Amino acid sequence: MKPLEGQKVVYLVQSTSAALGASALLPGNQTEGSWSQEHDMIDEQTKSGRVVGYGPKSETFELSLYAEMGDPGQVALQDDYDNKRQVKVWRVVTEKNANNKYDARFGYTIIENLEYSDGEGFVEISTTLPVIGITKPGTLDTLPAAVIDLLDYAFEQPGQKTGEVGGAVSLPDPTAVAVDSATKSVAIGSLVDIIATTLPEAANKELTFTSDTPAKATVNAYGRVIGVTAGTAKITVASKSKSTIKKEVTVTVTA
Repeated sequence: MKPLEGQKVVYLVQSTSAALGASALLPGNQTEGSWSQEHDMIDEQTKSGRVVGYGPKSETFELSLYAEMGDPGQVALQDDYDNKRQVKVWRVVTEKNANNKYDARFGYTIIENLEYSDGEGFVEISTTLPVIGITKPGTLDTLPAAVIDLLDYAFEQPGQKTGEVGGAVSLPDPTAVAVDSATKSVAIGSLVDIIATTLPEAANKELTFTSDTPAKATVNAYGRVIGVTAGTAKITVASKSKSTIKKEVTVTVTA
C-alpha cells in the first residue's frame, strides 16, 4: 500500500442555511488542511494506584488558502462567520476506494476564527473550525464539478472549452452535421475532400470520419477521401461529442 498524498485530500464546506439539494462548495486555492482528534485524559490516583482512562473527545478542522475575490466557498465562510452560523465540513479523499466512491469524514462545525494575512505575496486565509460533537465517516458518490475539473482535466482541442481550470465551460453538443455535398466522385488513386461542420455555430466542432468500405475508399481524420478500387463507399461524418448526430456521404470511385 502506498502512503496517501496530501494533495489528494480536499475540504468541502456548506452553510447550514443552504437550500435542500444544494451542492457543497470547494473553497478555492487550498494550500493546507488538517483534521485533529484529541481525547481529554482521565488521570486519577487511588489507594490501589493510578487510574487512566479516556475522557471527552474533541475534533477540529483547520484550513489555509489563498484569498480570491468572489470565490463561492470563501464567500460562504465569511458570511457564516459574520452571521454566527454553523458550517458543514467534509474532508474528502479524491482517490476512489475499492467501491468506486470517495472516502470522507463529515462534521458540523463553528468558525472559531477567520484570519487574513496581508503580506507582500498572496493574501492568505486561515480558519479554525471546531467540530460540534464528533465527525462521522462515510463516502460520497460524486464530487463537485470544480473538484473533478481541477484534479483530472482531459486533453482538449483548441476552442473546445472556455474558462480556467476548475471553471471551464464545454461547448454544447451539436444538433446537426452539415456537409458540402451528399455525394462525391473520385478516381482510383486520387483524392477528394469532404467539407463538414456542426450546427449551430456555437456547438462543439469536433468530427469523426469513417468509411464503411475501406477497400473501396479510405478517409482520414480530416475528411480527405482517397479512391482505392472502383465502386461506392459510404463515409459517415459524426459529431465526436454526440455520435448520434451524423451525416452520410456516398463516394463513387471511378476507374
